[in-house]
Amino acid sequence: MKQLLLLALSTCCLLAPTSAAQGASGGACAISAANAFAPGGQTYMPFDAPDLIGNIRVELTQNDQGCTPQFAFASTYPQTLAGPNGSELVFRFQDAGGRQIRPDGQASFSLPVSASSANAVEAELYTVIPAGQTVVPGQYGGQYSLDVISGDERRTVNFALSVTVASQATIQMAGTSGSGGAGMDFGNLETGEQQTALLLVRANGPFDYEISSSHGGRLVHDTIAGPSGSIEYTAWLDGTLVDLAATAIIASQRPLSSLSDYLARLTVQIGQTEGRMAGTYRDTIQVKVRLY
Repeated sequence: MKQLLLLALSTCCLLAPTSAAQGASGGACAISAANAFAPGGQTYMPFDAPDLIGNIRVELTQNDQGCTPQFAFASTYPQTLAGPNGSELVFRFQDAGGRQIRPDGQASFSLPVSASSANAVEAELYTVIPAGQTVVPGQYGGQYSLDVISGDERRTVNFALSVTVASQATIQMAGTSGSGGAGMDFGNLETGEQQTALLLVRANGPFDYEISSSHGGRLVHDTIAGPSGSIEYTAWLDGTLVDLAATAIIASQRPLSSLSDYLARLTVQIGQTEGRMAGTYRDTIQVKVRLY
């Protein structure tokens, strides 16, 4: 099996204080500066665990560090990041304790704050993108405004969330855990005997298969070389004949527009066993998924 993945991400954030008139109110809890910094350099791998977590750091300077700030989203925002061709990536805001915070533009909320310098404090808000979302690769993001409230003072900070969804594919034998290989055990070989393996593919883009055999489509005796220690076999993937004399490229039958999990069937039929030496015969078929 093979996983194809990639890439980079960026995120950025900006700050936007309200008017200078507000900053000049001069009260004990007056805010003289406020900034927000969103996470950067994050890449979301759709089929990897755990969830992708980022933090938004809010810094503010007050006349009195004893004032406890409150926070509120400036308006209602969807809890999705917008991506290519209308795709959406679900996420949520939460605090350090895991309490979900809804960007509803109404209720204020508190966040733990810590002193960073004289009269300056900072708080952290977290973003969580749940693992396992099958969405097309590309850049996803959104713009947000957060109100910082201290006493009768209110400042608005703006920040942008941005994450790159990587191209990724996984393949495994259906019904097994993890992404390792599995096997077909034919027991006592007979001419014409067949077995089928089910291959579960998860991919967030169109793909095909790259299939190869260690012995060119032949089962080879553990100790005996030559024709008497070799048994040819035939393989099909989803009904398409696979030429194992060299690496074969087989197109996937999953519709190009689909991102759903796909179950493929690899069938092997044993060739002529008459005249072959007794013993154990083996071969290894490698199936890779190639995104394009």
